[in-house]
Amino acid sequence: MADLPDFHPEPLPALAAAVADPEGQVRVRFAPSPSGPLHVGNARTALFNWLFARGHDGQFILRIEDTDAARSAVAYEQAIMEDLAWLGLEWDEGPDRGGPASPYRQSDRLAIYRAQAETLLADGVAYPCFCTPERLAAEQELARRNHQPYRYAGTCRAIDPEEAARRRAAGEPCAIRFRTPAGPIAIHDRLRATLTFDAADFGDLVLLKSDGVAAYNFAVVVDDALMGITHVIRGDDHLANTPKQVLLFDALGFPRPDYLHLPPVVGANGRPLAKREGGATLVALRGDGILPAALNQYLATLGWARDDMEIAVDLERLAADFTTAKLSHRAAHHDVARLHHFQKLHLRRLPTDLLARLALPFLQRAGLVATPPAAGERDRVEEIVAALHDEIHHLPDLPEQIDYLFQPPGAEEIRSRLATEPDGRAAIDALATALATTPLTDGDSAAAILKGARRASGLKGRPFFLPVRLALTGRDHGPDLATLLTLLGGDEAITRLRAASAHLPD
Repeated sequence: MADLPDFHPEPLPALAAAVADPEGQVRVRFAPSPSGPLHVGNARTALFNWLFARGHDGQFILRIEDTDAARSAVAYEQAIMEDLAWLGLEWDEGPDRGGPASPYRQSDRLAIYRAQAETLLADGVAYPCFCTPERLAAEQELARRNHQPYRYAGTCRAIDPEEAARRRAAGEPCAIRFRTPAGPIAIHDRLRATLTFDAADFGDLVLLKSDGVAAYNFAVVVDDALMGITHVIRGDDHLANTPKQVLLFDALGFPRPDYLHLPPVVGANGRPLAKREGGATLVALRGDGILPAALNQYLATLGWARDDMEIAVDLERLAADFTTAKLSHRAAHHDVARLHHFQKLHLRRLPTDLLARLALPFLQRAGLVATPPAAGERDRVEEIVAALHDEIHHLPDLPEQIDYLFQPPGAEEIRSRLATEPDGRAAIDALATALATTPLTDGDSAAAILKGARRASGLKGRPFFLPVRLALTGRDHGPDLATLLTLLGGDEAITRLRAASAHLPD
């Protein structure tokens, strides 16, 4: 990419350093507003930008769009960066690490926007607008009453430039507006081919507000141009902004980037996800123990056709495979069941010690493990996780899934569940006797004990196994009984079996 020209007239502040790349390297950006937490839709946009950059040996830039001071918060900015880092979407340039187009926070770039606005004023394609907020509000109200879209009437367009300059120099508040040219505006979108808009629908765009803060569309254009952004991949909620932005690219003399507008990610109600929908935020998903690799693979399916739904895929593989040619035109539905499917695939890949560390906080919150863990509790959790590794699908459900390993079933529960098992006492007493006379050391010894108890009881299949399982856990399903006995230990198993026998009617 060729050096970007320096447009500003002296003595205005110098522009940010122009980005130069003679080889035309791909440069994309993720530009969130720090006005709330990232949700699944935002994260999908960030991921697709990152994949596109890495797949083309390009640069992924993080830019914080915080010119709306009333809604922006430093805490959200920090949370956004933490979420992206957690996903593994490392950025090459950004507010925390700088880069050749610094700064990367819009609130630090106000002088740059003002300088660019002055170039358009000097070229006669922009003009000062002295209309008061009250006047503009009245015009907007009139349009609303007439059920018409509001467009600025162009009141200040005809003011003589010398008069306008005198009024500005005298300190009269004014905005800076762009003289929007008449006629059609054609833009190319990678998903939608060529789209045509009518500039007459926009009116004269505000570049700078009367307080000197840049309007959104102007700030975005200046930033994308001076940061050398080659491809803009964003949600289609921005599609209406694109014709306005390409007009400004053309007026400033910058090349237009290549656009791709992604269809929305919608919730169960069919509406695009919003920051207020807490369950779809990354902070909520992280709190649920969702793995970043699982979330990335899930996000990749939101509008991108993939065939590897039954294997765990990492970021590097996603980047190597990513192509915009396979992106869908249709809205993508946030599907929690599909997310949990990928979570299951990625949990199975985890080493036992890591899965145990991830499981521990959920068990502590449920009161099954002390905080901090008492002596031996960490080892106990790791032993359970090792035995049940492939059965752990969703960490928040784990406490309910395995609470019977930490606390015996209640007497009433056992009595009611065993009431319909006429041979229950025989099965339970046989296993208690076998455990009391034979050491339980491992899975093989547990299997041998079960075999001997079954033979001693004279029972086969369900009449033996179900009462034993109910007595030990209060449930009719779970891990195989040899694994269960090993996890409980001989003494605890005997205690539970004898308690259950005592609760049965004679």
